[in-house]
Amino acid sequence: MPTLSVAVFSDYVCPWCYMGLAGLDTIAGTHALSVSRCAYELRPREAPPRDPAQEAALRAKIRSSRTMVEEAARDRFGLEMHHPDLDFGIDTRLAHVGARVADALGAGEAYHRAVFAAYWQQGRNIGERAILCEIAGEVGLDAAAFDSALDQPEHLEAVLSDETWAQNQGLGGVPAFIFANRYLVSGAQPVAVLRQVVERCLAEGLATD
Repeated sequence: MPTLSVAVFSDYVCPWCYMGLAGLDTIAGTHALSVSRCAYELRPREAPPRDPAQEAALRAKIRSSRTMVEEAARDRFGLEMHHPDLDFGIDTRLAHVGARVADALGAGEAYHRAVFAAYWQQGRNIGERAILCEIAGEVGLDAAAFDSALDQPEHLEAVLSDETWAQNQGLGGVPAFIFANRYLVSGAQPVAVLRQVVERCLAEGLATD
């Protein structure tokens, strides 16, 4: 079966990214996909602080949308999600670095999914190093080796490289799916939309044997 490449930019504290992962899983049930996970921070450390009024308005908007988001996850993707009772603005950079470490240690996909679940289903603070090490241990990695590797500069460099590329390409939000290096799909689109893009790529011969 021909294999189609998909690069997925996401952040762990974005509910639509978790939904997008579930949608892509559905497509992978019928099509061969080669998925590359790419880092994207919704609130990078270097970003200037928001105006207090803007911050308050954003928090109110997020709170008011909780029920809608959870219903969308359940109805469109069969995914049970709960907004964690955590502070806004969790720093996800180390979680992304951890994904690169987990890749190097052979458990990247399991870690990636476990971090999403830890935040959106278990309400754990994935901005804390100790929590990330716990998650690494839960997916079968040596927690001490994982912890040590978090400080290796090449993993942070890989994360920042993803984010620089996304910025240079004008990606303004996540999830963002790039099929076969040609077609961009933004947001947690219905599975039918993702399937249409996949079928178009296959019809154009963009998959590889």
